Amino acid sequence: MKRAECGGITVFLTLVFSLILTMMLVILESAYLASGRAVASSVAGAATESLFADFFAPLFEEYHVFGVCKSAEEAQESYREYVDAMLAGSAW
Repeated sequence: MKRAECGGITVFLTLVFSLILTMMLVILESAYLASGRAVASSVAGAATESLFADFFAPLFEEYHVFGVCKSAEEAQESYREYVDAMLAGSAW
């Protein structure tokens, strides 16, 4: 007596392909998040360097000391402006 097993391989391949597709999408999402972290870190570093580059020139010329003549709120606002300007110019 011959037993009919129609569709057994189809169900198995469907499950295997769905698992493979899920793993590929998880890896793709992980790469996307890692690249976002890298861009955020790069922008934050560049904004910090730009903020530090905004030193008070007369203080440096007179005493050769780098100093910033801003309050904490002004420094935060400048930092936000640098970050916004850098993100506006990126490919994101």
